[in-house]
Amino acid sequence: EGPPHKDHDQLSGSLDQDLQLILDTTQNPSDLIVRELLLQSGDGLQIRAAVLYIDGLAEKDIVHQCVILPLMQIAPGAQVTLSYIEKFVITASGIKRVGTLGESITGLLYSNTLVLLDGVAETLLITSEGWEHRFVTNPTSEPIIRGPQDAFNEVLRTNTALLRRKIKDPKL
Repeated sequence: EGPPHKDHDQLSGSLDQDLQLILDTTQNPSDLIVRELLLQSGDGLQIRAAVLYIDGLAEKDIVHQCVILPLMQIAPGAQVTLSYIEKFVITASGIKRVGTLGESITGLLYSNTLVLLDGVAETLLITSEGWEHRFVTNPTSEPIIRGPQDAFNEVLRTNTALLRRKIKDPKL
């Protein structure tokens, strides 16, 4: 286990280091989806990028249609920068730039999608919320008199999404 990281730590700009920092801080949960991409820049270089979101909190169709697909279809000759991606590539309505680990992880926990570029010490938080609309309900088959009256009846991913909506903790 590495040194403790604080929420206000700046991102390094190294894709590998920043991804590892996010994975370490969130304890590499099974519902954190990391999609690494190679983007073609106008000068012929390939730029490494990553798209991160939490399965069950972010809407997969929004992530695919408004983030991943547009990134894969960047026009040849375009100078690929975070500003260019923010202004001309991403088609989602809500985009915010952040530069700290805490803001990035909080964004993930609030159903946003994260876009990281290698060599850039900032990320884009893209609005992509869209979870299954079912709330924790009272148990029907095993009622209890005292204690919490919450029941989980769905598949595991839906249940973890329900918990993450209530408890916004990166260690969950």
